[in-house]
Amino acid sequence: MPVWLEYVQFSIGAMEQADGMTKIRETFDRALTACGLHVTKGANLWEAYREFENAIMVGLLVSLSAIFHTLAHHLSHGYK
Repeated sequence: MPVWLEYVQFSIGAMEQADGMTKIRETFDRALTACGLHVTKGANLWEAYREFENAIMVGLLVSLSAIFHTLAHHLSHGYK
């Protein structure tokens, strides 16, 4: 089980690559297929996956918020 967590962590290090997000999700899927139903340790993988997706969602929300504020600023100032 710790090997899969290490591998997922390693995969996250390559997130900036063109298909990094897809590869990370595929790694999580492989890890969960192999160990996700383990009685005592499977929850660690599920928790890591949940935290990863939540971090992505928060990052997207922050990005969307910044875009919204930029657009609102431009609208209120006449696209100057």
